[in-house]
Amino acid sequence: MKILFTLFLFFQVNVILFSQISFEESSQEMGISDTFGPSIFGGGGVTFYDFNHDGWDDISMATTEGDSINFYLNTEGSFEKILPSLVNNTAQVKNILWADYDNDGDDDLFVTGYDSGTNLYQNQGDLTFIDVTIDAGIITPPAGYQGAAWGDINNDGLLDLYITTNSNGPFETNYLFINNQDGTFDDITQSAGVVDSLKSPFGLVFSDLDSDGDQDMYLSIDHNGGNSVFINQGDNTFHDETASCGGGLELYSMCIAAGDYDNDGFEDFYFSNMPPEGSKMAKGNGDGTFTEVAEEAGVNWMSDGWGANWFDADLDGDLDLFVCGCHNILDGFESSVFYENQGDGTFTSLPLCGFENDTIRSFSNAIGDVDNDGYPDIVVNNEVGYNLTLWHNTTQNDNHYLKIGLEGIDNNTNGIGSWIEVYNDGVRQRRYTHSANGYLAQNTSYEIFGLGLNSSADSVIVLWLNGEIDVFYNVEGDQLFTIVEGTGINSGIEEDLLEAFTLYPNPAKDKIIIDLPANFPIVKSIDIMDLAGKHIKTQKVFSVDNTISIDINELTNGVYILNLRSEKGVFNKRFSVQN
Repeated sequence: MKILFTLFLFFQVNVILFSQISFEESSQEMGISDTFGPSIFGGGGVTFYDFNHDGWDDISMATTEGDSINFYLNTEGSFEKILPSLVNNTAQVKNILWADYDNDGDDDLFVTGYDSGTNLYQNQGDLTFIDVTIDAGIITPPAGYQGAAWGDINNDGLLDLYITTNSNGPFETNYLFINNQDGTFDDITQSAGVVDSLKSPFGLVFSDLDSDGDQDMYLSIDHNGGNSVFINQGDNTFHDETASCGGGLELYSMCIAAGDYDNDGFEDFYFSNMPPEGSKMAKGNGDGTFTEVAEEAGVNWMSDGWGANWFDADLDGDLDLFVCGCHNILDGFESSVFYENQGDGTFTSLPLCGFENDTIRSFSNAIGDVDNDGYPDIVVNNEVGYNLTLWHNTTQNDNHYLKIGLEGIDNNTNGIGSWIEVYNDGVRQRRYTHSANGYLAQNTSYEIFGLGLNSSADSVIVLWLNGEIDVFYNVEGDQLFTIVEGTGINSGIEEDLLEAFTLYPNPAKDKIIIDLPANFPIVKSIDIMDLAGKHIKTQKVFSVDNTISIDINELTNGVYILNLRSEKGVFNKRFSVQN
């Protein structure tokens, strides 16, 4: 009996250890051996992004003055450095961003340089690049450029560009360049109202902060003036809501990491900071306002934090958090911290998941999947003299994943600015697609959803930036599922019916009218939900009339989605309410 009890305890302990979140540093064995040299102000950035579109996440590493940018190609889980470098740039590079600004199907390259300038390189389709900075009209004089992000501020299907200048004194500015749809850009910083002068920004994210269907901006500001919040007005201008929204937190904000940690459908934002205040977190309320919750959530890290990112490390269906910093044990501080999401709005720091071996001061980190096993991995760009580190996720459990990639047609080809929703047993996970996240970082372009013990997703919904919706049912897990815009239930043989189905007035006030063509399949019910996916009302349809009236007096001003459920599937259209 004693032997049996001992074996039982041994089995239980091993089950716990087997299923615990764990990481191993694996850069050398995977072929990475480069370091970032001496730098001014916060090291350099890193991307964990599939820049050749073969389904494997590659690595791009910023480098210091005199060195060429390092590009590592991922070949089925191992890396090979591309020599010579893809571009001729030996400035002190800060931010590297991949995006298809010209919508030709391949990713172009944009970089910021400190005390130099910025460069846009056009991909010729075979990983050869031409510097088109001047021809494209992205004119930026030498300054302390740091972060940048691509976003589509006017929903025209082409990406626009915002650039931050950390030494943003009275004679320097941030820049907002709008895409002219012909390969050129115009500087609209002043007219758009986003100069944000006399501050020291590091980075930013584009996100739909007020749930109205367009892209707003949230900037992380280092030590003066508070983080900045700009709400898109829909006419190529923004309104500065920093002072009134609760998001203008004043701290040494090194990064902004966006993710929906509590699965309420709204993005939340983590800002790394210094002691004694600790890091902060702005919980998004979905209406353009925020509530600071870092301490109550248990993520107010008391170290000199820099890079941070959200990801589902154990594929259990909620987002965990990794933060790295430029102190280490010799300074009396942690070098990095991993927070496991407890699923109730709080986090627990895991002391024995591999990062106890991390003693290197570091700055930027990015999330990807080095071996396509679905478990997200972390790449970190460290201080001078230390190689890039790759923390390989070695967690082993029975959970499943679904990796989703987007390909826009009428939207930008990267699908930036889209919401992706995954449902299982009535529980929703919601992710917003970014070009940049964290500190000078770009994560994988594939959104990785943990499915827990479910081997498939009940449904997947993509809310594209221009208002189009694609829905898929019973999607098998443990795969990369690429969604091309227009291939969901609102496509194919039903497309002519979708075009013939009209909804008016739009904007509406007290009711909406739906007109259906004579050959439309029988409608069973009509659902209305808001952009956050919250169900508002359902109206059963008991007649076969081709005109249906719906009372919407209870709806407040905003944008909504109408789901028309018929015998042949679900048809979706957006409408707005303006009282």
